[in-house]
Amino acid sequence: MEFLCCFGGNTNPLGNFCIRHKAHTFNLYVAQILFWAIALPQTLQTGLDYSYGYKGALEANDVASLNGKLQSGRFGSGAFPMIFICCFIATGIFFQAMYEYATYVLPVDEEDDAAPVAAK
Repeated sequence: MEFLCCFGGNTNPLGNFCIRHKAHTFNLYVAQILFWAIALPQTLQTGLDYSYGYKGALEANDVASLNGKLQSGRFGSGAFPMIFICCFIATGIFFQAMYEYATYVLPVDEEDDAAPVAAK
């Protein structure tokens, strides 16, 4: 896991965060891999055009889709918008956790700050 957690784990602040928050880091990596490996190539291959109806989409995707189904677009599988939403949310959660980690201040106990009481 240290390989995926910023090389050096506890030696730098980003690595320390990644080691302490493995769930957020893993969530971010999986979402990014899904987006860049599935959603984007599929959209680049078949296009994303919402300007015509179902019949036009079938004709336009005859050559582009390998299995005869609509891969993307208005009547397609919805891979791009769904994976994009997952990627966006995972990235937001990761950076929110990173912000909270970076700005965390230890709570101060009021009793510890009191002046020492003189012994009777």
